[in-house]
Amino acid sequence: MFRRTGRVTETLPTVRSATPMREFRKTVWRDGKKLDSRVVTITPDFIPQNNIRILRGRGIEPRDEADYANVAVIGSEVAEQLFPAQDPVGKTVMIQGFATNYTMTVIGVTESKTLAAGSESGGEFTKVVFIPFETDRVRIGKELIVVKENSESIEKIEVSQITITVSDMNEVTRTAAAVKSVIDQYHPTKDVAVVVPLDLLRKTEETQRAYTIILGAIAGVSLVVGGIGIMNIMLASVTERTREIGIRRALGAKRRDIALQFLVETVVLSCGGGLIGLALGVATAYLLKSVAGIETQVSLLSMVVSFVVSVAVGLVSGLYPARRAARLDPIEALRHT
Repeated sequence: MFRRTGRVTETLPTVRSATPMREFRKTVWRDGKKLDSRVVTITPDFIPQNNIRILRGRGIEPRDEADYANVAVIGSEVAEQLFPAQDPVGKTVMIQGFATNYTMTVIGVTESKTLAAGSESGGEFTKVVFIPFETDRVRIGKELIVVKENSESIEKIEVSQITITVSDMNEVTRTAAAVKSVIDQYHPTKDVAVVVPLDLLRKTEETQRAYTIILGAIAGVSLVVGGIGIMNIMLASVTERTREIGIRRALGAKRRDIALQFLVETVVLSCGGGLIGLALGVATAYLLKSVAGIETQVSLLSMVVSFVVSVAVGLVSGLYPARRAARLDPIEALRHT
């Protein structure tokens, strides 16, 4: 096992496991079909540690590392492009090398998976070929020969990433600082970065909270403007129907009857606006998902809450016009033209 990994696990008691990984880009082909892919060398713990699901076959096991087996687990996109309408398990793929090419037997296919951070292409494991870590060290070695613009350069990469699992979530931040301290002792050039997904998650949550506050403020202003609009409409209705209110009062209608009449009209108006708003919101969500490819989710609770709030705003906005209509003097109302 990689010696830096041993130093981390032996030095820090809060570290439950440390899984090394090395990745590089190579051409992978099968029966004339070529694909520029990422080759990721991993230990048996890597796939279960990162919750990568095996769709077909199996993952890399300890015996594969012990035997330096020429086996590979390929991503879903590699399987689709190199093995169209076929089951790739049991078949072979070729991985480009500098002096020689490597034949690997496919033992499994993974589903599409994106990790939080760490890999050179954003942690997306779709167009990828996994091979055992020890097989990589024996077959390919520590020195990677990279050809760029008709020139050769030798790049020595022992490991690209180490994924560390901590026994207690409360120890994540402190353990990350300790890991950085241990690694810096052997990397004076400071060429190693420690990325804590928990910190990224917290930053994302803070950003989301900020957006929620901004959107809430915008929604609040919209509700106030909508409430003022409903109040103006009902006040105009009271003015236009002043004579009607006087006739109803003269025929025996009480103040609460007049107030109830206008409140019912306000609620009907608010319900109509709320239903239209819900329809537009759901339609916009599905439109963004189908046209822009943005994943959206509309919950029943959010629909119910938004509808209830819109009706409540309309009801509150209609209280003053209803009270004003109920307090009109019947004689003055009958004289109104």
